[in-house]
Amino acid sequence: MTDHTITMVGAGHDTTAYFASYVCFLLGEHPECQEKLRQCVVDVMGDREEVTADDITSMKYLQLFMHETLRFFAVIPFLVRKSATEFVHKSTDGSPDVVIPADTEVMIPMYLLNRDPSIWDNPTKFDPMRWEGKGEYTSAKDGFFPFGYGARVCIGNTLAQLEVSVFISQLIRQYKVLKDPSFKLNILAGISLTTSNGVKVKFKKL
Repeated sequence: MTDHTITMVGAGHDTTAYFASYVCFLLGEHPECQEKLRQCVVDVMGDREEVTADDITSMKYLQLFMHETLRFFAVIPFLVRKSATEFVHKSTDGSPDVVIPADTEVMIPMYLLNRDPSIWDNPTKFDPMRWEGKGEYTSAKDGFFPFGYGARVCIGNTLAQLEVSVFISQLIRQYKVLKDPSFKLNILAGISLTTSNGVKVKFKKL
């Protein structure tokens, strides 16, 4: 329990902060999506200040926007796993073309998978509506598992989704997020997907 608590506190807040920052960055980059998201939040919450669990479930477009943010900016840019047994990948004609021996460390490049044109239609386009009707954050079959997969899935995935949902729904009702024309992201891919120059946007009070 202590180890899990340390993981939640130590590793779960900087990643969530970057997640929220990338959401803000993309809101500034795509004002038409921002207006749609603001209307979604207002339609659900009205004048109420407290965000409830039911509100978050009802904010469908917010969930789509967060999905697409995690595809665009994989906060965990890669995973490393060790093969328990030998794995043989076969080509279309049935012959083995890749053999991974047992006890081999394999890097899974999440950032690249999320932009692979063989998996995604128009992968460089930010399009929250591509997630309509899908609903889940984890789909290994579709090459999308931003919080990991299986027994080693991130224990803070629900916390991250709730934190960012509450933050964005409160923010967007009070401020318009504007793009900073002078700013360009300088991505650094380490344990987390960070930047060397922060994430800069402008806010205008509504």
